[in-house]
Amino acid sequence: RLPAASDAYVRVETSDVAQLRRFLLALADGATLPCRGRDWRGPSGDTTPFDYGCCVKTHDGYLHFIYETGDVEALHIRDINFVDLVHFVDSAAAATTTTTTTASTTTT
Repeated sequence: RLPAASDAYVRVETSDVAQLRRFLLALADGATLPCRGRDWRGPSGDTTPFDYGCCVKTHDGYLHFIYETGDVEALHIRDINFVDLVHFVDSAAAATTTTTTTASTTTT
């Protein structure tokens, strides 16, 4: 399934962006990450609503985004605003939710 607004997302602080970029560049080509993304809406600093989908890392340092609305875009990892515009699904939170749901289902 594609990510949704109800999923938990990793929020990156400005001080962590360089580390995130190194991590993403080190991923294997073809690695796929569920995410949400949005764009700036003019010079006012407003943003569009989030769009949900996934991105694929390629050998040239790009992330190719594919969103549920059909929008696609490719951006180099060094050029992406991970603080305000692109967030990845928090897989640790998702694993905890899945484990909790499985455990509660098993015990009833």
